[in-house]
Amino acid sequence: MSTVPLKSVGMHTWDVPRAELGHSASVMFVAFVAILATFVFTMPVTESWKHSTYENYDNTIDDAEASVREGTLSRQIALGGFALIGVAALAWPGGKTLRVHNVLGAICVCYLAWCLATCLWSDDFSMSLRRWIALMCEVAAGVAIAKRTSARQFVWFVFTCTLAWLGLGVLAELSLGTFRPLEEGHRFAGVFHPNVMGVNAALLTLASLYLAIAAGRRNWLLISVAALSFVFLLLTRSRTSLAAMLVAIAVFWIFTAPASRKFFHTLLAGIAAACLTMAVGLGMFDISANLITMGRADNEMSTFTGRVPLWQELLQEFVPQRPLVGHGYGAFWTADHIAEVSRSQDWVTTHAHSSYIDLVLNVGYIGAALCATAMLLAAIAGLRREVRRAGAGYGFIAMIVVFGLTAGLTETYIGLTWFLSFFGICGVCYLLFDGNGKSIQPSPSSESPRPNRYPPRHRRKAIV
Repeated sequence: MSTVPLKSVGMHTWDVPRAELGHSASVMFVAFVAILATFVFTMPVTESWKHSTYENYDNTIDDAEASVREGTLSRQIALGGFALIGVAALAWPGGKTLRVHNVLGAICVCYLAWCLATCLWSDDFSMSLRRWIALMCEVAAGVAIAKRTSARQFVWFVFTCTLAWLGLGVLAELSLGTFRPLEEGHRFAGVFHPNVMGVNAALLTLASLYLAIAAGRRNWLLISVAALSFVFLLLTRSRTSLAAMLVAIAVFWIFTAPASRKFFHTLLAGIAAACLTMAVGLGMFDISANLITMGRADNEMSTFTGRVPLWQELLQEFVPQRPLVGHGYGAFWTADHIAEVSRSQDWVTTHAHSSYIDLVLNVGYIGAALCATAMLLAAIAGLRREVRRAGAGYGFIAMIVVFGLTAGLTETYIGLTWFLSFFGICGVCYLLFDGNGKSIQPSPSSESPRPNRYPPRHRRKAIV
């Protein structure tokens, strides 16, 4: 049987049978869907290209209301075309077999059905139906990609998309003269809002680091990309993305690192924290508010930049109106609600800046519980498979889900039609296909009492 040498994360080294890696698509197919996804989520292109020129990177209340009422036709067409290609790839013979008889699959189906059901009592039926169709477009494309590619190829897919968006962002700001990283208050936006570009840079960092684990001689190149994307993450000054990325890395490390390494690193972290505390206590340096806020001028630490009053209003006035069933999938933030909440908060807001509050507002506690449960199960399943099949791609899927769960505390990242939700949907789809959950047993050569932790360099080959 043909095998692919794979270096486990700090554990054993064994040869993984190619059949265990699932069906692998051609590089051309992976590149094609990556280019298509890059195009879809930057529509409309002219608006995305000029994002860094907008004042405070935000739309006015009139623009927000118009976007809600009319939507973006070019993006709807692009997303629809993406879904059609996904359906065609799904219908084409071959690939892996989908299963929905496990708990995760059943909960995902129930959540999609519940979102459709909320259209019946939605505040705006057309808005709910339109956004549910957009969700199903993402699902169709995600299922097709997961059916025809391996989980390891999915990591390369995300790497390609995020690297392209970062490159386009740099080109956009350079062409518009808005790339001024040394200027006080500057935030790198590129082709998105700075917070969204922060998510993009964080995902690129995670993908680069994950691929670098088994990259062999290409390790230095991937680490360089990770370092560069981390610098741009800092330039976006997105605290949520930075914190969520660190949490995702920590969770991945806790579940996959050997016990001896955990103890050693935990001890080093404890010593470093103690030294930092002593240095601050002796007045050697201060942890200033500017450092915590990453130099942002719009910061208000006592209210989480206006989030606390917003959350209080939404939880006290709007959630009790329909606590169990919500206002309809994606239908709470109608033009009327945007105007009402924005006037009371004295700033334009089109979402709750919390995925969980927005989920309750849109699909009620029932839908929010289904969504959160599915994500938690997906994260656990991904980490468990990563332990059994280190480097096959499932650990990266788990990190994406953990990233969304963590960032969702202070931003609305779940339930929107954008690249993070699409990557999360793709990741869950990989966990719903047969043939991916089998435990990989060490090859006979690695069953010795003291396995070779450091194989020759020529055996450290990347899985593509």
